[in-house]
Amino acid sequence: MATERLNSILSHLTPTKSGLSAIRTQKNPDDVVITLAIRTPLAKGFKGGFKDTQLDYLVYSLLKKVIQKSNIDPQMVEDICLGNVNDGKAAYTIRAAALAAGFPNTSAASSVNRFCSSGLKATQDIANQISLGNIECGIAIGAEMMSAGGDRLAKPFHEEILKNQEAADCMQPMGQTSENVGKDFDISREAQDRFAAESYQRAERAQKAGWTQNLVKRSRSRLRKTRARGGAPLMKVSAKSALPSRITETDPPVEIQVRLPTALRQSFS
Repeated sequence: MATERLNSILSHLTPTKSGLSAIRTQKNPDDVVITLAIRTPLAKGFKGGFKDTQLDYLVYSLLKKVIQKSNIDPQMVEDICLGNVNDGKAAYTIRAAALAAGFPNTSAASSVNRFCSSGLKATQDIANQISLGNIECGIAIGAEMMSAGGDRLAKPFHEEILKNQEAADCMQPMGQTSENVGKDFDISREAQDRFAAESYQRAERAQKAGWTQNLVKRSRSRLRKTRARGGAPLMKVSAKSALPSRITETDPPVEIQVRLPTALRQSFS
């Protein structure tokens, strides 16, 4: 193994005509690879179709689909890491969701928080564990319920901490920090709007080309009971304007159905 690893390092240092091509095609015994990538639908915070759907159910549904799509024996999964910012009890969520989805209690579960890169941090942690030989198989997730919590601290830091300006700047909400980044790197509002418009155009072209026809067929939506002024029971359906037209709201809820990207289709079977 040591010789193979040394040869791999030497090959990285040897100039090639197409370095990117070599990276994509070269295989090594100690490679860490992603064999499956799926996601839930996206919706607006506080007013979208998932505003009444809790984080635990989203994570649970995703893990159920991982087992189904990958055809993996859950016993093989040694660690599951959830990247999350808003929920301080995310570790409880991922543990319970994993058990309910069918993973054994021998599969460890944890959560990490690195703000907007929390999902990436979870992926890094799982990859690092595999690379070091601590585990052979793991699952990384990034999940947020944007309709809960917020991006502003409930109270200021201790006065001694606030004496440091950079520490005090950590009190700024996410919207303000994004404005600061745009200013520091000279990213105009016009450039951002153009990028956003291009993103929508790409999505439209993908839909017309049929790339997303199986992306999401159905999803869960919660129905909340309310009462009219006269006391008659009513069923209030969560807003669905942010969801694709193919998504139907049902009661009881149904599992999330997702499409595995072609580039990542592999099976453990």
